[in-house]
Amino acid sequence: MITLKEIAKQANVSVSTVSRVLNNDQEFSVKPETRQQILAIARENNYQRNYRKKYIINEDQAKKNILILIRIDYEDEIKNPFFSMLRENVENSCVSNNFNYRVIHLENFTKTENDNEIDGVIIIGMVSDQIIENIKETYKNVVIVGHEAKIKNVDSVIPELFDVTINVIDHLLENGSKNIGFMGGKSYIKHKEHSILSIDRRYEAFKFYTKNLKVFDSRNVYITKYGFKYGYEAMNSAIAKGDMPDSFIIGNDTTAIGALKALSDANISVPNQIKIVSYDDTEYARYTNVPLSSVRIHTDEMAKSTIMLMNDRFRGREIGYTLVIPSDLMIRQSSVI
Repeated sequence: MITLKEIAKQANVSVSTVSRVLNNDQEFSVKPETRQQILAIARENNYQRNYRKKYIINEDQAKKNILILIRIDYEDEIKNPFFSMLRENVENSCVSNNFNYRVIHLENFTKTENDNEIDGVIIIGMVSDQIIENIKETYKNVVIVGHEAKIKNVDSVIPELFDVTINVIDHLLENGSKNIGFMGGKSYIKHKEHSILSIDRRYEAFKFYTKNLKVFDSRNVYITKYGFKYGYEAMNSAIAKGDMPDSFIIGNDTTAIGALKALSDANISVPNQIKIVSYDDTEYARYTNVPLSSVRIHTDEMAKSTIMLMNDRFRGREIGYTLVIPSDLMIRQSSVI
């Protein structure tokens, strides 16, 4: 297995930089491309941190075995770092509770003769109800994080996105916006060999509230995938069409950064000519040329709640719970003149 020192050498950075990136240090300032390079090297060489050595002194304390199934792959984590932060926090929460855990990508998961050794399953990301049902047939204790399951006796932990989107719209209106656009909303639920387009709560809230305020304009809605490329392309389409809205709500930070690049290339000033608010509040939001106002989704609290639900199941609870973790708008330069 590759070491921190070897990763640092390949990435041409210090060992401390590698350590802070792999530990998801949100206060550490590093270029996005450097972070991506470090994560890529670690992933390609199957780097795994030795949490047990650091946190577990008495081997007898590690009584529960947790299987973490990840819906997204590395490329998706780059496009939507919300899920990489969520995975990181779930792993850390497993460690703090003295759980043994294994991380497996959903596509590589097969049931084995060792299934009876698994005490609980945590699924990260959006998967179909049928896949969840199949997993539930084998494993009694299942918690979904980042997606609301509709399966009886399965727990879900999700971020609050509807009400906070209404708060975002109010914020933009209070800061002079008259015509608000939306960009994003295209995500998929994994179902066997294919994916199903998912309804996005951010877009649902945007459409509901702006229609009630009589400021909804379908010409200013750009339903697109998440990622730098898609944000850049969607904003270029809006620029080419002309008669742009004076503000945009964008589905996540990476998509917003692509949109900012398109605006910069077109010499359109943010926030003077157009205001931007995005979601996730990753470190990208704080270090763009124009710091992004962004909705902070508390992945640390989502992870803690996931483990709380799992521990509650170990104590005998069988009815399924859905926990909704509040989100907060972090206001920065991109939405305020």
